[in-house]
Amino acid sequence: MDTTGDYAWIMASTALVFMMVPGIALFYSGLRSQTTALSLIWLSMMAVSVVSIQWFLFGYSLVFTQTSTSRFIGNFKYALFLNIDQDDAFAGVRAHDTPAMVFGLFQGMFAAFTIALVTGVIAEKGRLLPFLIFSFFWTSLVYDPIAYWLWNEQGWGNHMGGLDWAGGTPVHICSGAATLAYTVMLKYIRVTTDDTHSITSISHDAGSWKKYIFSRAQRSKRLPSGPTALEAGLESHNMTNAMLGMLLVWFGWFGFNAGSELKANMRAVSTFIATNIAACSGGVAYTLLERMAGQKWSGLGFCTGAFAGLVAITPGAGYVPPWAALIFGSTAAAVCFGFEAIKWLEDFLEEPLHITIIHGVGGLWGMFLTGIFADKNIALLDGSVIDGGAINGNGKQIPIQLAGGFGGFFYSFFATLGLLIIMQFLSIYFPSLELRARSRRGALVNLDEEELEDTGAYRLTCRYHPLTHYETQYSRPGSALPQSGRPSLSPSIQNQPHHHHHHHSQHQQYIEMDGHSPTGYSHSQHHIGPHQTRSDVGLPARIGQMAYDSGGSRGSGSR
Repeated sequence: MDTTGDYAWIMASTALVFMMVPGIALFYSGLRSQTTALSLIWLSMMAVSVVSIQWFLFGYSLVFTQTSTSRFIGNFKYALFLNIDQDDAFAGVRAHDTPAMVFGLFQGMFAAFTIALVTGVIAEKGRLLPFLIFSFFWTSLVYDPIAYWLWNEQGWGNHMGGLDWAGGTPVHICSGAATLAYTVMLKYIRVTTDDTHSITSISHDAGSWKKYIFSRAQRSKRLPSGPTALEAGLESHNMTNAMLGMLLVWFGWFGFNAGSELKANMRAVSTFIATNIAACSGGVAYTLLERMAGQKWSGLGFCTGAFAGLVAITPGAGYVPPWAALIFGSTAAAVCFGFEAIKWLEDFLEEPLHITIIHGVGGLWGMFLTGIFADKNIALLDGSVIDGGAINGNGKQIPIQLAGGFGGFFYSFFATLGLLIIMQFLSIYFPSLELRARSRRGALVNLDEEELEDTGAYRLTCRYHPLTHYETQYSRPGSALPQSGRPSLSPSIQNQPHHHHHHHSQHQQYIEMDGHSPTGYSHSQHHIGPHQTRSDVGLPARIGQMAYDSGGSRGSGSR
């Protein structure tokens, strides 16, 4: 039997899954402020690289080894992809005589995408290097065991009959629980020590808990982009990038789900259809719910609903009939919409990307629905035999699905929290392991400026800088900047804060750049001079450079 077409489909699906990584990076960075946008894209690339190396070293062997008899984890037989020959088939739940090396390539992208989902938690809060170290150990200690439980024939989840087509638990529930643990660690848990580095206390911040009643009046007070908007005082700096990223994720999800069949056959086609219908119905349902709540049409709302639908259909895509995808997508959108409307939960999480809700809650909902709508006739499309779900009279499949989902959630949460506490304790001796990002100016952390070298290459901002005779001299078209030293402000400017000057001479005027204006600033009183226009492309760079040299801010986000 010629399997060349099947191998080609698996490798093409691998490329599609990889495309989801830059997609999620664009989605996250577009939804956050400019102060962290580049950091999120950089971190996604680096975390995927670290996990891909881990997968090659021993991750694949821990999950899909054939010789392990444990119910919880594999062994190192296939470490470094050694001991694999072209006749070895993987020890998985859908063994179609797929070579282990081909399957290992495909599944490596799943592990990489899972850690990419977690990267959004560090925006404005966490440091980059500790997350990269965390990603290596987290994949080894959390993702690999959970994937083994459900996808290896010896795993306890598979042994009791759990159904998880493409990663409802290992990918989505696991990443959602890990994000929750990381959020709790960054916001609430503090480890204090004495001079001997002995832990003296582990405390938590109580936070604010408010009773919230869902109503049209309350919903109308929220941001126009709906409950998934950033409500921590940080604006989504580029919704175009966010929506483009979501479309890339949607596109890649076809390889994520349909490629998990490992063959180009009718069951893969059914999975493809179910994936698309779930995303469409989720996006439409969420957008309509926003309109019913009195909000405007929202691109972010559509992306959130489509994401919820894709997450929910993932565990059941190859088990449920395509018509059931309408129920998966629309109900998952409604469930996530409802959870995002719970004010006290949002106050507790302070996680504006809502990774925990979309992936954690959405994944659990998908596992529950799979227990209802799994159809043995769909499995027969490639000759597989399952008992089906409740629609086939097998109601016991529902508790089996929930056991696998909640088992993965709680294991991921507590294992992640334990790993982070260990890292935070070790940061006493190794400061580079400190999880939290701290601004040197005591203000909101600007990750791009604090940790990346590339900030100045893409953004240079002058907030409100007083122009003097010295600066005006170099602000005219064709003027060159001085080669050395910072500009010398006039004595009156040097000795007094600029906001005390209520009267400015012709050459001591405030300019506004990148949408920044001082409090009480009046454009009618402070106008830009005739030679200081926005149409002069060279002027902002020259003035911005002088502002930066004289202590101005660089890489600050527009508010």
